[in-house]
Amino acid sequence: KLVLSKLLPLKDYGYFSLAVLVASGVMVLGVPIGGALLPRLSRLHAENNDDGLLVLYRKSTQMVGMIAIPAALVLAFFAQPVVLAWTGNLEIAHKAAPTLCLYALGNGFVSLGAFPYYLQFAKGDLKLHVIGNAMYFLVLIPVLVWAVMHFGATGAGWTWLTLNAVSFLFWVPIIHRRMATGLHAKWMVRDIAPIFFSTLVAASLAWRFITWPNGRLPFIISIGGLSMGLVLIAAAFSSWGRDMIRRQWLQCFPGKEVA
Repeated sequence: KLVLSKLLPLKDYGYFSLAVLVASGVMVLGVPIGGALLPRLSRLHAENNDDGLLVLYRKSTQMVGMIAIPAALVLAFFAQPVVLAWTGNLEIAHKAAPTLCLYALGNGFVSLGAFPYYLQFAKGDLKLHVIGNAMYFLVLIPVLVWAVMHFGATGAGWTWLTLNAVSFLFWVPIIHRRMATGLHAKWMVRDIAPIFFSTLVAASLAWRFITWPNGRLPFIISIGGLSMGLVLIAAAFSSWGRDMIRRQWLQCFPGKEVA
């Protein structure tokens, strides 16, 4: 923000700030979960209970993914109508939407990419975290300046999305390989991929076929319903989500197993 405040015209910086503020909603759940997760992971490691540590790590990933992934996709697919419903200003919605889309997707990667840090912290080995952050910021600042000078706020959004995606796809496997052999494939294929692809398909279909109502309040209600629907779809495709639904069902209807 400090760099962009010097490079962007004041009006464009206002659109940028609004987009970043809305996109930060993707990470709302991750912060409290991370705060609760760190001491539990550290305790399990201190007890030499690595199996329990990895089970908790993977369940927590799915828990955050069930919220962060649908939120990121809703803001990405419906950026302009979301801002329009919030501000009631078509110009602001038009200007802020591209940046919001990119930052929302980038924040989705940030939310899930935080988990390797939790694992490193629990094991007391932050060497890769320090190295990764140093490389990230050494690349971020010059690329950000170049992108903003050539493409404005949208360039900042592309920088944010690209760097976080690259970090997630290429740096996280290195961390997992060092922290727990064989973890990364399971984490990606079993914990994240089912949630991501199921909600991506659902959000794409909603974007293609749903006709949204006129008026701010009806749209807010509709987008809220879509968001809840995507969370339920994510839960249905998450092993932890299905188990949670099954437990709740049995508490409400003892002796009646979910079909």
